[in-house]
Amino acid sequence: MKIFAKIRGVEFNEEKINHYLIQFLLENRKNDLVKTYSSGMKQRLKFIFALMHSPEVLIFDEPTSNLDEEGKKVVYDIVREEGKQDHYHRLQ
Repeated sequence: MKIFAKIRGVEFNEEKINHYLIQFLLENRKNDLVKTYSSGMKQRLKFIFALMHSPEVLIFDEPTSNLDEEGKKVVYDIVREEGKQDHYHRLQ
């Protein structure tokens, strides 16, 4: 993730990344090689990559493909949470 942040030109925020790893149920695998991840875990990791630079807009194309029911719930919950946070920041 540090490499990806560098490529994107954004500051690596370890606290934020750890927060996302916990939310996306990947904290126990954070030191494992990505090639050992299941397709669903890789899909959740893609969300972390997408969110780590705090984009104003995210466009999804089949965001829950390769996810089990638990993974789908996690994604929907986080998308709702991120949307609320963005709405809150725009009101300030």
